[in-house]
Amino acid sequence: MHVSIALLALFFVVIPAQFQDECSSDADCATVSGQNCCMKTRDPNDGSRYYKCMPHGMPGSVCDLDGQAEDACPCQTGLTCTKIDLTEFGPTAASVNVIFEKYHFGMCEVPVDEAL
Repeated sequence: MHVSIALLALFFVVIPAQFQDECSSDADCATVSGQNCCMKTRDPNDGSRYYKCMPHGMPGSVCDLDGQAEDACPCQTGLTCTKIDLTEFGPTAASVNVIFEKYHFGMCEVPVDEAL
């Protein structure tokens, strides 16, 4: 009996918490600030993939460079998603650039004219 009650509590408390922020489009993630997107993420428990509402990128965050990345959100308003280029760190680091391009990743930055 006690096990049944514990499992029932788990079902109604823990399991819904995992899925409460699932989404199928950015419209499902609308908030007062409007700074959220529907992003593909991985469940840390079983490795399955699902879409979850996540905040838009802050300075230094990986971002969706051209609207095609499923694993990253756009930047917050006022920031720019710029191409990541590791060429200055040498040929080994530069070989990672292909991965960023393949997955359409960039980095959120303050626009150059505003940074000065």
